[in-house]
Amino acid sequence: MLSDIASGILVAAILGLAGWFVRSGRLQHAADEVRILFRSQEINTRAGDGHASLLRTIVADQSRSGSHKGQFGRSASLAEDRAFNPTRERISPKPRMYLTRWPCLILARHRLAPRQVKLAVTGVKNLFKNGYIMGEEEWSQIPGRRPGLLYNYRHTICGALILVEQVGWNSISETVIGRMLERDNQWQNPDGGWAHSSPLPSASDLYSTLYSIQLLEWALNSDRASSLADAANPRIERSLDYLSNCWEANGWEFGSLSSQEIFPQAFIEVADAIRIRRPELHAAVVAELLLQLNPTGGLTEEYLQHADRGVSEERHLARFAYATYCAQQPTATWQRLARDALAGEIAALNSVEAAFLLDLHLSHQDTD
Repeated sequence: MLSDIASGILVAAILGLAGWFVRSGRLQHAADEVRILFRSQEINTRAGDGHASLLRTIVADQSRSGSHKGQFGRSASLAEDRAFNPTRERISPKPRMYLTRWPCLILARHRLAPRQVKLAVTGVKNLFKNGYIMGEEEWSQIPGRRPGLLYNYRHTICGALILVEQVGWNSISETVIGRMLERDNQWQNPDGGWAHSSPLPSASDLYSTLYSIQLLEWALNSDRASSLADAANPRIERSLDYLSNCWEANGWEFGSLSSQEIFPQAFIEVADAIRIRRPELHAAVVAELLLQLNPTGGLTEEYLQHADRGVSEERHLARFAYATYCAQQPTATWQRLARDALAGEIAALNSVEAAFLLDLHLSHQDTD
């Protein structure tokens, strides 16, 4: 009798534990890890340990819970994040949009880790409230008032960009693009740049502008281009005027970040757009990229000294490899940089830089 009761309790406990394992998503997570392991081994068979490690690095850098659930960049430095966000927004709860977008793009492009991409897309959707992504104030502009929430236009535009790239037209992105194209829209400033966050008017922000160009270009390449062209094209052209003027003034220097620290990543965002719409600007940025390479094809010591700020050489190499690839330079140019990056410590790369290197390899295996 007692043994039957004990057996029943044991069975109930096992079933309860199994149910919790399924409901909590841990079973699915374990299954995903097995798939990633086998996919990594497949990449490893074709290309060596380095490229398999890139996939594992990207997936391991995704948050599975909390306010950043689904977002990549779990290991990101808050100090570095602050340098790219010189505003009054609190950094620790800030969405990691840049660090999420590129892994999503590249994993989806190669049909890798689909559940991780889906988790990221769901996480981005959940950030939107009434068509905006909000941020938390670090301090209030109004004396005596406690910090509150702000509209973050940079995150909102990038979030809408992530969604259209992954699922096509959707109600959230449609709302954001509609607001961007309104005649009395104040997100875009008279100088052509786009605001970072409320209240408006707000100073133009480099990355808000880069994301705006990409989102509106995506819309113009969609099946709704004919109805959007008259409103979108002038806004893109004004945005590109802003980029051109900033390049001439300071090489896209941004907040406390020098031109050397930021221009390769910024170029990657809009390489195609400026090649087509601003060939003179494209040529000038590419020339600056090539000036930073030494006679053997690596990065010059002078560049590494100017762009240090605690960023490892592997990270700079990964960025330059992808930037020179986007600049349509000879394969040997970006391959040399990518190989040098892989020869270093892969764990030093963030999720975007690892995704850059993985994309270079998987898109061009025949040239390795």
